[in-house]
Amino acid sequence: MRVYSTDNGWGLFKDESGEGRGQTHRYRRTYTWNSRNQLVSSVDSNYSTSYVYGQDGQRSNKYTQGSETLYFN
Repeated sequence: MRVYSTDNGWGLFKDESGEGRGQTHRYRRTYTWNSRNQLVSSVDSNYSTSYVYGQDGQRSNKYTQGSETLYFN
């Protein structure tokens, strides 16, 4: 299992003086792949998504909070 994370996005926040400065990790997303190099999850501060693959290696399902996506060939 491989886990990677990216900080390709960032946001400015305001301090007590009202100045916008600094970097937050609000947009950080963590990715996890299985031994077949298939994406099995992606997680950020708002959403957690998981992916399921069939025996043929094709993605069959995607689960997020409150929804499910089915993939058909």
